Amino acid sequence: MNAATTTTADAAAPARRLVNASAGKRLVARLIDALLLVVVGAVTAVIAGAQGPDGAVAPVVIAGSAVAVLVLLVQWWWEATRGRTVGGVTVGIRTVDAREAAPGWWRVLLRTAIVVVAGIVPVIGPLLVTVSSVWDRDRRRQGWHDKAAGTWVVDASLGRDPLPAGGQDAAPVRRSRRTATATAPASAQASAPVEGRADAVNAPGTPGGAVAGASSASSAMTPAASAAPATASSSAQAPAPSASIAPAPGAVPAAPAPSHVPGSPAASVSEAPAGLDDDLEQTRMTRPRSTAWRLAFDDGSALTLRGEALVGRNPVNTPEEPDVLLVNLPDPGRSISKTHAHLSAHADGVWVTDRRSTNGTAVTPPSGDRAAVEPGVPVLAVDGALVHLGDRTIAVTRT
Repeated sequence: MNAATTTTADAAAPARRLVNASAGKRLVARLIDALLLVVVGAVTAVIAGAQGPDGAVAPVVIAGSAVAVLVLLVQWWWEATRGRTVGGVTVGIRTVDAREAAPGWWRVLLRTAIVVVAGIVPVIGPLLVTVSSVWDRDRRRQGWHDKAAGTWVVDASLGRDPLPAGGQDAAPVRRSRRTATATAPASAQASAPVEGRADAVNAPGTPGGAVAGASSASSAMTPAASAAPATASSSAQAPAPSASIAPAPGAVPAAPAPSHVPGSPAASVSEAPAGLDDDLEQTRMTRPRSTAWRLAFDDGSALTLRGEALVGRNPVNTPEEPDVLLVNLPDPGRSISKTHAHLSAHADGVWVTDRRSTNGTAVTPPSGDRAAVEPGVPVLAVDGALVHLGDRTIAVTRT
């Protein structure tokens, strides 16, 4: 089997979803972890009792206490760096943070400290905290200690194991099996008229879409430049402004070509005003606006978007969009759909299109007025805007 066949098979194989651990498994895991300390204490008591009233009891107690501390440290290290404990491995559950990575030292310390403090009410207190995920109003099966520490407990025996090798399951960003070598700017896609299909605007694979291997001349064409031949050919018949066509809903707004700009391709020589040379001497070239945007995720990770991307828990591209960037956004709370939204970089911002997600998509511009994104209808996220996908947030800034 060659490499291409292997890659295709991997892309077609459905990924297992994350499953939040039940309160019953959490309780069993906690009891097993506590049983380790009980065994150490019982062995220490038996050895100390065998020494008799005149025996060296103190060294035995000190040794037993040292073993108990060692067990606690090993458990702390294992859960902080691998998401595992003895009890967790026994019942098949893992502790992770919001990135589906190992929770780290301080998160584990905080969630454990809350359970210990709950021990003020013997037995009942720690048990209530352990099974408090039953009363999670967000229905994400987070216990009180998990909410405080920002952790989740997932069931690796029923769903995907996010920590198979003790680290994060997968890189947050991956390319599709056919990587793009050249992508036309999103403004070139909007120049083609679309009738009757609002969702076809900016959709990869449409006749006006980006094509890998396109010539550099067509990739650099702007809407104004592409409209110039049509304007020149119709100038002898009727004025161009009266023949303008309204763009399809959701289309990228293209700046209209100036009607009286000296040197414009649509202007004839006879229309050039006097003093043209003086005007040209005072004209300064402006740098084209960048189409590269920085997407900063709420977990601290970030990436630079220059073309199109699909964002979700485990996004899958269609055959019509082979070169789109696939962004895995970890979400143990399962508020994000598998393929949640489509993002497209443009000179004015990032167009956000909801892919019929379960919990929806929204955009909050710098003005602060949050707006929901209707499925299939692109909404522009400008510089400084926030994109909300379920419970996750992405900050959009120009690079």
